[in-house]
Amino acid sequence: MDSSELGAKLASGATVIDIRRPDEWKQTGVVPGSHLITFFNEAGQVNPNFGSELQKLVAHPAEEIVFLCRTGNRSAVLSEYLASQAGFTNVASVADGIVGYLSNGGPVETARTPDGCWLC
Repeated sequence: MDSSELGAKLASGATVIDIRRPDEWKQTGVVPGSHLITFFNEAGQVNPNFGSELQKLVAHPAEEIVFLCRTGNRSAVLSEYLASQAGFTNVASVADGIVGYLSNGGPVETARTPDGCWLC
């Protein structure tokens, strides 16, 4: 999906998950209402806690989930994996990521860590 659709997805109740790293959240801000769970670290390794954190947000693999990263590459890989290998049936990736969202004038807020602390 394209970033212009992101606001409508949030308004409809879709779970939006920003899979970037904390340094990236801090750099650009985050989409209001999105959840923050890093998927790949700087070395390209998968966050070992990602699956358990995802399960806290998504009770059933048929729930609508939208993944967001910087430019759409990481979120596309994750969406494809979950749809083809993990039984998720309603996943999407924002094709142009936060970069496209920001260029379309999408609002952002200061990022907070999962425990609710504001990133400085």
